[in-house]
Amino acid sequence: MLVKNGYEPDTIPVEVGRPVRLLFYRDETEECSARVIFDGLGIERELPPFQTTPVEFTPVKPGDYSFHCGLSVMHGRVVALAGWDGARANLGKGHAKHG
Repeated sequence: MLVKNGYEPDTIPVEVGRPVRLLFYRDETEECSARVIFDGLGIERELPPFQTTPVEFTPVKPGDYSFHCGLSVMHGRVVALAGWDGARANLGKGHAKHG
């Protein structure tokens, strides 16, 4: 996921019950993007500039898992889906820079 003036993509579909590994590549030095916070999951990570930082978790129920920057200006979400829709969600590719 590219972090530069926002998150790209800002919505990521995943499958309930399967481990998720998001790779945040911070392509800027703006203070706002220095960390990513998943309030509902209790996850907070520093995002060093021009580096990739993994964030891992397993969604246990369907729904939105929102995240934001340290200043709560930039927002994104992981959408956990169950069943066939969830399995299809894992067919997508990451940002072009990271496969």
